[in-house]
Parts: sequence; structure tokens; C-alpha cells
Amino acid sequence: MADEKKMRAIVARGFGGPDVLELVEVPVPEPGVGQVRIRVEAATVNPVDAATRSGALVEAGLMVAREVTGIGWDVAGVVDRIGPGVDSFTLGQNVIGLRDLLDVSLGAYAEYIVLDAGAVAAAPPGAWHPSQV
Repeated sequence: MADEKKMRAIVARGFGGPDVLELVEVPVPEPGVGQVRIRVEAATVNPVDAATRSGALVEAGLMVAREVTGIGWDVAGVVDRIGPGVDSFTLGQNVIGLRDLLDVSLGAYAEYIVLDAGAVAAAPPGAWHPSQV
């Protein structure tokens, strides 16, 4: 059996301050039908990330408590793999994306992220390039 490719990601274990964030090693995700995998070059700290980490979204009833919660909504990177049924992106294309799901174990604070193609757009020409990160 071949070794499974691993990556690093930041997750929240429980809820609270920055101390609940943890660097973990997990398998590199594979895109499914209608999805693309992005090699992450940059991710932002969106206010929803802080609300997720703190537990405010659980308190508001917007998500259920999880043992491990993925953090990171906004992402910029390069298309690394394309799932079946996606013809709007090419390998190596610079893209931006939004992972707007609350109840997931991985977010944009990772080396790779898989997103539905509809949550990804071509990066505007000149707005961003991996060598600038």
C-alpha cells in the first residue's frame, strides 16, 4: 500500500481563545465531482473564523459543537487537482475561493483545500501572484 500524502493544517480543538488552535498533520484531501483542490498560498483571518474558534456560532445555534473544527474561510492559491465534471479551471491557475461551511473538519488554514467549483473564481490578473506571498 502506497504512503498517503500528508499536509499540515490548523484546526480548533474545542472553543476559546487562540490557545485552542492546533497544528495537525492530516491526509491531503482529494476533490470529488464538481470540486477543485487548491494549493493554499494565502488565507485571511475573517471575523467568522474568530467567531467559530470562540464558540460564538455554537452559542448562536448556527453550528453544532465538534471535537475538531476547521478554521479559515478565505483562500488564494493555485489549482492543484480538478475533480470530475469541472471544466472551468485549469491546473496551475491562480484562484481565490471561499469555504463558507461551518461544520467541517478542515478549512483554509491548511496546505491544501478542496472547494466546490462554484466557490472558486479566477484571481484577477495582476491582483495576486504566488511569488508575491
